[in-house]
Amino acid sequence: MSYIICIILGAVSVQCLIPPVTEWINTVREYYRRRRKLYKEYSIRRSDYEEYRCFMECCERKYQVKVINGLLYEMKEMQKEMFS
Repeated sequence: MSYIICIILGAVSVQCLIPPVTEWINTVREYYRRRRKLYKEYSIRRSDYEEYRCFMECCERKYQVKVINGLLYEMKEMQKEMFS
C-alpha cells in the first residue's frame, strides 16, 4: 500500500514540477533568441559604422587634398607675383 502511495505522490510532485521547468526552458530559449537578435543588430550596426568610417576617411582625404592643392595654387600665385 505504501508503495502505491509513494508512486502517486511522486507522480503528483512531477506534475507540479513540470510547469516551472517548462517555463524556465522557455525563458532560457527567449533569452538566447533575444541575444541572437541583438548580436545580429550589432553586426549590422558595426558594418554600417565601418562603411561610414571608410566613407568619412575618404571624404577627409579628398578635403585634405583639396586644401593642399589650394595652398599649392596660392603658393604658385605668390611666386608669380614675387618674381614677375
